[in-house]
Amino acid sequence: AGDVDDHGHHALRDDPRVQAVLDRTSLRAIYDDHEVRNDWDLGSWAREPDRHVAALAAWDDFFPLRRADRTGPGVRYRRWRMGAHVEAFLLDTRRFRTDKAAADDGSKTMLGPVQRAWLVDGVRASPARFKLIFTTVPLDFGFTDEHWPAYRRERDALLADLSGLTGVLFLSADHHWFASHRHARGVREFQAGPLSRGLLTPPPAVAGVLVRIHEYNVGLLEVDAAGVMTVRCIGADGGERHREVLSADDLQVG
Repeated sequence: AGDVDDHGHHALRDDPRVQAVLDRTSLRAIYDDHEVRNDWDLGSWAREPDRHVAALAAWDDFFPLRRADRTGPGVRYRRWRMGAHVEAFLLDTRRFRTDKAAADDGSKTMLGPVQRAWLVDGVRASPARFKLIFTTVPLDFGFTDEHWPAYRRERDALLADLSGLTGVLFLSADHHWFASHRHARGVREFQAGPLSRGLLTPPPAVAGVLVRIHEYNVGLLEVDAAGVMTVRCIGADGGERHREVLSADDLQVG
């Protein structure tokens, strides 16, 4: 019930351009900070349980999970194989998140212990050449306490658990510009977007920020039969703005 503005999922699905894309490809979606209550987390869930249950039920109606992707009630993080060389891991950085303003101690978490163990065990056991980890919020180089730097202890522990693995690539969004990053541990991260929502102004670049492209964009990853990955930034006119060619050894967690 209620009005749907021109940015709602209902209006988006009615757009002929979006319908054309959905007719041609698959879609795996995950919510972030606006689908329930702005910057929602476990604290807001406790204060407004009925709102959160209703909002996520609506989400599941718009983006139902395939039977093969269902791992338990209320679990929307998932993994899937993409051809011979790629396995993808899609994180839920909202449903199990504790208060961003809390002290960054051992109890502060974005993923929750069950999801974090699922991710580490799955990535370490994966036989795929490339392990793609999709996180809705950036690992670093951000400017809000919604992002991983506000959960630094959990993030650093997660990267330590993945240390030594090759082929690990983080893919993020939320910043509203394209970027290519190299983190202190050697971890690579690409962020893409926005597709249309609006551009934001990046903070000053620091070491580790390799490329920034401040325009509407999408990210495209291609892996050839030989197991070589090409990452591209595509602008609104369909032209290529950035390209990197990577092997699994280029993507090692230090």
